[in-house]
Amino acid sequence: MKTKNTVGASKELVLPSWLPYVVFAIATAFFFRGHLFGNHFFWDDFAEYVFPVRAFAAHAMAQGSLPFWNPYTFGGMPFLADVQTAIFYPPNLLLDLVAGDGEYPITALQAMIILHFFIAQCTMYLLAGRVGISRGGALLAALGYGFSSPMVLHAFHPMQVEHLAWFPLVAMLVYTTVTEKSLMHGVIGGLVLGMTMLSGSPQMTLYMAFFLGCFILWLGLSGVVAKSETFTAAMARVGTGLLVLILGLGVFCVQYLPVQEIAKLSERAEMTYEKASVGSLEMSQVITTTVPKAFGSISPDPKNKAPFFLHERDYYLYWDTAFYFGVVTFLLGLYGATRMFRTPLGMFLVVMSVFAFLFALGSNGFVFPVFFKLPFFNALRIPARMMFVVGFAFSLLAGFGFDAVIRRSTSSSMTPLLASIAVPLVLALGVAAGVFVTVPAEEMESVISGYGTTALLFVLATGVTAVLAYRSVLSPIVAVSILAVLSFIDLSMAGGDFNAGKTNPVKEAQSMFPASLQSVLKPQPPDSIFRVSMRAPGVIALKRNQGMIDRVMLYEGYNQLLLAKRHPALKDIKSLLDVLGVKYEIQVDPATGGAGFVRRPDCFPNSWLAYSTRLATEQTMKSVMNDSVDFHTTAIVEDPDVRLTGTTIDTNGRITCTRFRDNQIEYAVTTAQPAVAVFGEIWYPSWTVWIDGKQAKPLRVNTCLRGVEVPAGTHTIEWRFMSESFHTGLRISLGTLVFAVGLLVVNQYRRRRSS
Repeated sequence: MKTKNTVGASKELVLPSWLPYVVFAIATAFFFRGHLFGNHFFWDDFAEYVFPVRAFAAHAMAQGSLPFWNPYTFGGMPFLADVQTAIFYPPNLLLDLVAGDGEYPITALQAMIILHFFIAQCTMYLLAGRVGISRGGALLAALGYGFSSPMVLHAFHPMQVEHLAWFPLVAMLVYTTVTEKSLMHGVIGGLVLGMTMLSGSPQMTLYMAFFLGCFILWLGLSGVVAKSETFTAAMARVGTGLLVLILGLGVFCVQYLPVQEIAKLSERAEMTYEKASVGSLEMSQVITTTVPKAFGSISPDPKNKAPFFLHERDYYLYWDTAFYFGVVTFLLGLYGATRMFRTPLGMFLVVMSVFAFLFALGSNGFVFPVFFKLPFFNALRIPARMMFVVGFAFSLLAGFGFDAVIRRSTSSSMTPLLASIAVPLVLALGVAAGVFVTVPAEEMESVISGYGTTALLFVLATGVTAVLAYRSVLSPIVAVSILAVLSFIDLSMAGGDFNAGKTNPVKEAQSMFPASLQSVLKPQPPDSIFRVSMRAPGVIALKRNQGMIDRVMLYEGYNQLLLAKRHPALKDIKSLLDVLGVKYEIQVDPATGGAGFVRRPDCFPNSWLAYSTRLATEQTMKSVMNDSVDFHTTAIVEDPDVRLTGTTIDTNGRITCTRFRDNQIEYAVTTAQPAVAVFGEIWYPSWTVWIDGKQAKPLRVNTCLRGVEVPAGTHTIEWRFMSESFHTGLRISLGTLVFAVGLLVVNQYRRRRSS
């Protein structure tokens, strides 16, 4: 079953097969010319999270180990289990291995992100062609999708860009799998989907899987609805399509199972509706389909003309609720919807666009509250990110719309096209006249009005071009050329300045952590192990994830996924920092206002011996911890089998670190009495402990630290990070790959026999 473009066939546009790819390459290079020539840098999360993560991963790879644990942020936290690190996404893995242990190649990292904009255009072009759109229409669809706001405004979130870059290809393989019952395309689609999932955006993974599931059911059952196919035959198509999702999840298991482990222990284990609905779209933001900066914008340029002002929302919600895909895509998409609505594919795109918009409204609508009650959907924030579906659907509909313009029949009415022009025309006029947007400051009125006027010009230019092409005044090649240029200029004006950061993250990190500071704040394991607190009210002395770049053990950091138990349950911040071994902290001089690092004399060592224990439960931990406890000699434990009275204490007992690596730490201990060895390292269930080569029982001590009961004598204690969830996931992923290859071999054998 093939869905064909049924908008007429009086005219055809013939382009050389290689030309669109050249256009995409030139457009991408020009859009990011500042980054490619070293003048611009991605900013915000790129500098604060993406670059440090890749630098840390490359360092671990150079040491010959997988980075399971990160001891340099928040006192220590899982690394590989954090899906955002995207360790197993092939381009990341390759770049991390090549980078080595030197200065991480920031230029190569930016180039890899930019490459995915080219990939997004190519995959959308292939999908558009596969569903029957002409090369000219497919080119317009690709440009609109590749430079849309969900892509451009998230360039510093490469995990989202990478998902969106491969999504059209996965959709194309799903479409071919279901319509042709092609096992080969299903297997390839599953492998590409699995690779896409590994790129590290759980929200995009969930939304994509939901879209693809709906797509499979829609395509499979459309024949039953049209009474052209039996229900049994339709379900066979659906089953073949579901193979894509099954294989994709199987490949993803190497990352997914460790993620599930950390998810249960994170602060997001229990997401409230109020937190989940942060980033809900507002109905008024529909205006930004035509005027992308109608409510202001955010950029790295401090001279930004009109800062984001929608109901005084947090600045980051600008890029999280933006979804602009260009006037050309919007106008032609509206027209394409009117012409393709009666086809199965056209109806699906329209229905999913409506659903995605209603879902994106979050707490301002009725769809998201229903989905929040479902598994997985209740663990994610910012429902407005579902708007990528609208951009995806409108890009395809725009391709159909362009074909409807150039292939129109002589008897067709022009009313739908004029109506499609009228919608963005009214929106642009409303903003230009100051009717649709209430500006909080008078000095911004002319700026916002100017945005509306600019949008109005693009609407008029697009509308006139479409009408002239419809009337055959313009040839198809001229029409697509004009519309492609208009689309690119429009999208460049909307988002071209957003990623134009002026600060090189590598040089900034180096300037904030000179050699003189490194000599003081950098630990020298195993002899010297301590932590540093870099924040004070109004002061952040280092980059938030500087620890991952320069191996400084920070008490703070920056990550959206945090362990719920990473601090001892102490009300006194001084005691908390002492127990966590924070040796240096930033302090502000109230007299001068200057800030500097000072040494904290009372901080605990990296390990010590406690000769008495007190029992606490989940409910009593806080009260017991804040009782009169000397943590030098007493350990608060949750295991009732561990009981030390402290009646005899070995004052000569010693414990020292003999080897310190990210995933493995060794200690030597000598004690004349049984004790609990307490370590200033954050507890996590994948850490196992061995005493003299025999596995022992790890303890969670003092709320969040590691500990182990040690008998009298001289012993060697070894901590090893051994994640059972990772190894189970690895076995499933490898098994999936073997199974997929087997299916391809069997399929090829059957095809040869049948021929």
